Amino acid sequence: MGKHQPDGTRLIELDPYLKPYTTQLRERFKQYLHFKSIIEKTGGVLGEISQGHRYFGFNCGEKEGESGVWYREWAPSAHSLSLIGDFNDWNRDANPMSIDAWGIWHLFLPDKDYSDRLTHGSRVKVHVKSALGEHDRIPAYIQRVVQETETEFTGEYWSPSNAYQWKHNGSTDI
Repeated sequence: MGKHQPDGTRLIELDPYLKPYTTQLRERFKQYLHFKSIIEKTGGVLGEISQGHRYFGFNCGEKEGESGVWYREWAPSAHSLSLIGDFNDWNRDANPMSIDAWGIWHLFLPDKDYSDRLTHGSRVKVHVKSALGEHDRIPAYIQRVVQETETEFTGEYWSPSNAYQWKHNGSTDI
C-alpha cells in the first residue's frame, strides 16, 4: 500500500466498494479526531471520562446539608425507576427516583432514615418501567454482584467500615 494521508479513506485500498463513501469516511474521521481531542484534554481514557463511578451508582454525599447516600442511574428512555432491596423489603413503590434533563435518574437516601437499613452487604436492584415492560435489574455501577440461584443475580451495596488496605505499593516485584 502506498503512502496515504490519514483522513479515514485508507480503508478504500482494502475494500474498493467503499469508494462511493469517501466523503462520509472523511467526515467520520474528522468527528473521531474532534472527540479524541476532547477526551485527551480531560486526561485521556484514564481522565474524567473513566470516572463515572464517582457520580453514578451509590456514592456518599450530601443534600441540603444532610449526609446520606446518592444513587444515580442513566436511563433516558425509561418511564420510571425505583430502588428496591432488602433495605425496603423489596417494595417497588417505597423509593421512586426522579429524572433530570439529561436522563439521569437519582435518589437521595438520608443517613437519618437509612443508615441502619442500607448497610454494607444489603441486596439491591433497580426496578425499571419502560416501553419494554417492567424489570428488576442489577444497578449498572454496582461494585459487587452475588449469584442467588443458577440464573438470578443481585447487586450488593458495598460500603465496608474499613477501606481496602493495599498489600503492595504498585511495583511489579511482588
